[in-house]
Amino acid sequence: MSEILVVNAKGAKQAKHLSVPAAKLPEQTLARVIVAQQQNAARLRPLAKTRGQIRGGGAKPWKQKGTGRARAGSNRSPIWRGGGITFGPSGEPRRSKQVPQAVRQAARLAVLGSVAADGRLAVLSGTLSLQKTKDAAMLREKAGLGDGAILTVVTAPELDQVRGVRNLRNVDLTTTADLTAADIAGAGKLLMSETAYLELVGNGPKPASKKPAVKKASTS
Repeated sequence: MSEILVVNAKGAKQAKHLSVPAAKLPEQTLARVIVAQQQNAARLRPLAKTRGQIRGGGAKPWKQKGTGRARAGSNRSPIWRGGGITFGPSGEPRRSKQVPQAVRQAARLAVLGSVAADGRLAVLSGTLSLQKTKDAAMLREKAGLGDGAILTVVTAPELDQVRGVRNLRNVDLTTTADLTAADIAGAGKLLMSETAYLELVGNGPKPASKKPAVKKASTS
C-alpha cells in the first residue's frame, strides 16, 4: 500500500493516514483497458468529403472533344485542386469497446496506486470550501501541487463546492462517475476529495437498498 498526502481546504497537512489497496491486474490487461478507454473517449473520426459531397461541380468544365485538353466532367474531381478526397475518413464513429465493471474498477485502483507511489496523489479532507478562485489557488500553493497539470476528482454533489477550481490554469475537474483509468494515467497530479477517494476504493457510502414491503398474510 502507498501512503497518501492528506490536506484540508487551506492546504495544511492532516494527520489522517490513507492508502490505496493493492489491485491484482496483469499489466497486459491494464494496458488494454487504458487503450480501450482512450479510444472510447475519441470515438468520432475526421470527415473528408468525397467529390459527391462537395458543393459545386455540376457543370462540365469544357466540352468533351475539340479543346485538346483531357476530358473532364467536374471540377470537384479528386485530381483537381479543391476537389474531393479519394478513400478519405468517413467520419463514422468508432465502435465503443466494452470493459467489464470489475475490470474497470481494478484498473482504476492499479493506476491510482501507481500515482500514489510516485507522490502525485493528494486527498482533500474536511469541508470543501473552494467556491472562489483565490481559495483554490491558495490550496494549490500551500499544498505544494505546483503549476503543472492537475486533475481534480469529486463526487457529483460536491461540484458546487469546488467551482473555483474551474478557473485555474492547467486544472481539470471531473467526477467519480466519469473517471477512468486512462484519465488517472494521463494526469500530472491527482487531487481528490475524501468522499471521492472512499467511493473509488470501495469504502464510500453505499446507497441503501430498497426492499419491497412484505405483505402480511391475512388471518381470515
